Amino acid sequence: MSRTGMKTGARTWARVLLVVMGLALICLGPWKAMAFEHNLDLPLCGELDVDLGIADQAWSNDRWQIYEDKGALYDVGWCGETSIQMAAARFGLDVSQLEVHNASAPPTPDIFYREDILRALEALGLGYEEWDASGSPEFEAFKAWVLDHLKNGFPVLAGTMTREYADEKPYYHYVLLTGYNAEGLCVNTNMIGRRLIPYSVLADSSSIYFFEVDEDEGDYLGIAVNGPVQ
Repeated sequence: MSRTGMKTGARTWARVLLVVMGLALICLGPWKAMAFEHNLDLPLCGELDVDLGIADQAWSNDRWQIYEDKGALYDVGWCGETSIQMAAARFGLDVSQLEVHNASAPPTPDIFYREDILRALEALGLGYEEWDASGSPEFEAFKAWVLDHLKNGFPVLAGTMTREYADEKPYYHYVLLTGYNAEGLCVNTNMIGRRLIPYSVLADSSSIYFFEVDEDEGDYLGIAVNGPVQ
């Protein structure tokens, strides 16, 4: 089943929150960082049954010029760009986040929609397989699909919601799934390094880090990146 646009109520709340943050940034001065306290207590990945060995990456400072060019008032984050960059590295493709962003050419200052991701992967010559959304999210089925791809050496880009900071509504965040063990998935968070997030946490929408259910499709977002197109 094909997906429609990825704008959901949760993501709309995230954008509203970021606009408020942007207004605060204007008051504080251009691009001045706000002080937040991390609200996550997640272990590092440690010993895994399957580990694709993909290093976590932070957001590139190249994003500031794009923000300026596109009139962004706040730091929207480049989690999509970074996740694609990390997936590409798995297959020996050395590409910058700016190159990923330009390959996608999103209408927003960041890769935000599903179509933006697919456009970037296609432009970079990377094949992919999407989770077959059924309209009824089944965590165990999605988990089995993710594990199967990881066993075969393919990282999975996933849509999550996170409550990374205290006293904040959860916001939408792209991550790259890069390994697993019996307890959980190794998640390249592109914010706090490689973290082992328990399956029980990822399945629980009241938790601090969980797979987001798209309100349009009623299912999870997962895109397995399976290497260069032959």
